[in-house]
Amino acid sequence: MPVYLYRTDDGELIERRMSIAEMQRLGNDIWVPDGKGGVKQARRDRMAEYAGQGRRSSSGWPMLSDAMGIGRADPRKFMERDKKHGVPTEYVERDGTHVPKFESPGHRKAYCRSYEMNDRNGGYGDP
Repeated sequence: MPVYLYRTDDGELIERRMSIAEMQRLGNDIWVPDGKGGVKQARRDRMAEYAGQGRRSSSGWPMLSDAMGIGRADPRKFMERDKKHGVPTEYVERDGTHVPKFESPGHRKAYCRSYEMNDRNGGYGDP
C-alpha cells in the first residue's frame, strides 16, 4: 500500500499508509490529533513524497520484519546470539512484540542464513 505524506501548518510531517482509492476519497487535506485534545489540519505534501522524505527511505531500508519477530521474548538473548553468529541485530518493540531491524539487504540475508530461514517470495539474491 502506498505511503502518503501530509504536513501541518507547524511543519510536522505525518505519514499515512492507505489505498489509492482511500487517498482519493480523503483528498489533499486530513485532520490529525494536535496532542492537546483537539485536531489540526494537514495538507498533502507531494514534494516531500517525491523527495523520499518520511520514516522510510525511498530504498526501503532500514526494514522491520514482523514475520521474523521474536514475540514477547527477551531481545537481549537474541541480540547476544546474533552477535555471536556475526550478525549484530537491533530489535525494535512494535505492538508489544520485538521485531528485527535490518539495515540492508545483505544484513537481512546474513540474518536469515544464521537462523536457516528462506524467503519463498524473494527475488534474486534474497535468502
